[in-house]
Amino acid sequence: MLTFIISKSRRLCKRFVVESFLFKPDEILAVSLQRFFLRYCIQELIMYSGMVF
Repeated sequence: MLTFIISKSRRLCKRFVVESFLFKPDEILAVSLQRFFLRYCIQELIMYSGMVF
């Protein structure tokens, strides 16, 4: 169950990063979105790994 959640969150993170790369109406907006999603994804993964260990 937990590994499923982690893999799902990773997949979501990848999708968000890819989308921020693909759909960039504005360069600055794309970069800020990318940074936000990456930070969010890292926090999520840290939280999940904290649950595991």
